Amino acid sequence: MTKSVYIVAVESSADHVGAGLIKSIKKKSSAIKLLGVGGPFMETEGVISRVDITDLAIVGFVEALKSYPKIMISIKSTVNDILFTSPDLVVLIDSWGFMIRVAKKLKKSGYKGKIVKYIAPQVWAMRRKRSKVLSRYTDHLLSIHDFESHYFETNGLSVTYVGNPVFDVKNIFQKKDTAY
Repeated sequence: MTKSVYIVAVESSADHVGAGLIKSIKKKSSAIKLLGVGGPFMETEGVISRVDITDLAIVGFVEALKSYPKIMISIKSTVNDILFTSPDLVVLIDSWGFMIRVAKKLKKSGYKGKIVKYIAPQVWAMRRKRSKVLSRYTDHLLSIHDFESHYFETNGLSVTYVGNPVFDVKNIFQKKDTAY
């Protein structure tokens, strides 16, 4: 039986991370079916967004209020698509507000697959209660900082340190013609 992974990335930086994850999955196995919600970087890797995320990268309180209905529709559409496609694994990348709502709705709907959060909320800097919330609605955390694990493991969430994807990008600072 073919395994399937559904990747959700609604911001540009998360889309980059999602594209890197897709590349890594493809290197491990070509038999895994990849689905998701993302942008142009994930699309370049062959995963066409199943939900329109145009204009979801929102900055500022007023802009967030204006966009609230669109955000909620996108969350509902994402959850419905995940339930419809029934993947074995869902990976939620960054974007705390959007992703925790998706995770909560999936758990409450009875979704049977695993839910993984990739890039933890920075509970070590602020909002430590998010650790407890995340452990309630996800099954595993892929951490980009090696010091984060104890903040989540104390609440029962298993953590794997995967490194920061920023360091996988070619170093533009070493090229002579683009040095800063």
